[in-house]
Amino acid sequence: MQKKIISPTVLLLVLGLVLVAAAAMVLRFVPLRTRYAATGAAARTVTYSATSSAAPSGLPESTSAHFTSGDALVGLGPNWTFIRQQDQTSMNMSYIDGTAPLRESVVQLINNPKIGLIIEESRIVDRKMLDKALAAKDVTKTEVATRSGYLVPMGSLDGGNSFVLTGSSTILILEDANAALWPEKLDAETAMYVRTVNVP
Repeated sequence: MQKKIISPTVLLLVLGLVLVAAAAMVLRFVPLRTRYAATGAAARTVTYSATSSAAPSGLPESTSAHFTSGDALVGLGPNWTFIRQQDQTSMNMSYIDGTAPLRESVVQLINNPKIGLIIEESRIVDRKMLDKALAAKDVTKTEVATRSGYLVPMGSLDGGNSFVLTGSSTILILEDANAALWPEKLDAETAMYVRTVNVP
């Protein structure tokens, strides 16, 4: 009986497919903060800080958040301080299927540095794919500060969720900057932001 020998080309192809599948699985479960931090340099992500002279117009002053009218962050009001912002339009991966990242902003309360938010803005590129992602069994539709949205697992080992608000062309992903879990009892300023933020 003659043994069948697998050609090296077929073997390399199978190995490549296995590696691609493994990488896709890892990326799906890497926490949002970790994923963006790790890919920032490779994606040539531009970071602006509150004191940076290279910050584009519309970013807030270092002591309070004054954004241009209509900006997705204008609802923050004067009680928040701007920490940093990243332009993520050059990144080719998205936290939620059917969307493409635009920018990430990190803010915290002036009078309470323990309260902060990571605010991710993403453009909707495939509504059907997004709807399917938000209908997944581990995603929960809920209401936070009178706004209807979704609690989406962050994928980190310590658990936790991000809160997602959807609009007609964009989504907003909100994450507590100082805790793994989205707080059950929001700070009044955070609740006010969720209630008033513009998600076009």
